[in-house]
Amino acid sequence: GVATPFREVSSPNSLREAFAVFINRKINLQPENGYDLVLAVEPMLSPRGILSVQGHYDTTPNRVEFSLDYIPENGTWKLYRINVAAKAR
Repeated sequence: GVATPFREVSSPNSLREAFAVFINRKINLQPENGYDLVLAVEPMLSPRGILSVQGHYDTTPNRVEFSLDYIPENGTWKLYRINVAAKAR
């Protein structure tokens, strides 16, 4: 799920615009496609309680890089911030 602060600043239209490059390039990261997650560094927990995960998927022809931040909310980690990019190889 996503954290309340994420939902408060994100609308379906803003997410559609943000992920347009993935939609237009037909990049599908569903687990059944067999792409392996490669971590850039071990997940880290900040002093403010934010869990950060960074890495990439070895997709072709574009490598998908990501940075995800999670916060605890109602007893579970929820997505707080996301940054993804499809980089040409």
